[in-house]
Amino acid sequence: MTGKRAEHRVTRVQTTEHLPEQAPSLDVRLFGRVRVLRDGCESPPLARQPAAVLALLALHGGVVHRDHLVQALWPDEGSDVGRARLRNVLSKLRQTTGASVQERNESVTLHDTVRCDFTEFVRLASRAVSGVDDREDSYRASLAAQALWVGSPLEEFRYSTWAENPRARAFELQARLWKLLPAPEAKRITPGVTVPYPG
Repeated sequence: MTGKRAEHRVTRVQTTEHLPEQAPSLDVRLFGRVRVLRDGCESPPLARQPAAVLALLALHGGVVHRDHLVQALWPDEGSDVGRARLRNVLSKLRQTTGASVQERNESVTLHDTVRCDFTEFVRLASRAVSGVDDREDSYRASLAAQALWVGSPLEEFRYSTWAENPRARAFELQARLWKLLPAPEAKRITPGVTVPYPG
């Protein structure tokens, strides 16, 4: 009896170990025009307001207070009007991308696993310029960050107040990264070419 149980447990573990790693549900691209890929397939282009909501959610770890979204998108509207508009925008976002986004307890939450080129750039670039790694690791992080810069960050929202700080942060990091790269490597980075995420 004990032997059979042990054999069953071993078989189950072996099966689990060979399962492929789950891919991100949503791949949100915020350099250049907003692009969304779901399980590797690109969604139709988003209208400006659904794209803005998705960008804000991606930039803030998937959870944003409802009133913050309303203020970002409709700063001159009252709370009731803004919230009604937000519900319509969330519906359009779901329809276009299949995103699992929910409005609950005064917050809007994106339940999908999300990978975002902008947040990945900030992570890699911040690591590269921090000086905590040795020169080789900083160099690799710098190259990986530069490879993600395939267009102006949050370009569609360059006149939106909410995008000012993240755009400024990205440009600041970009300027510091260029100083880390030798001239031949800097020239190798070609803006406008989509590069896969670093492994």
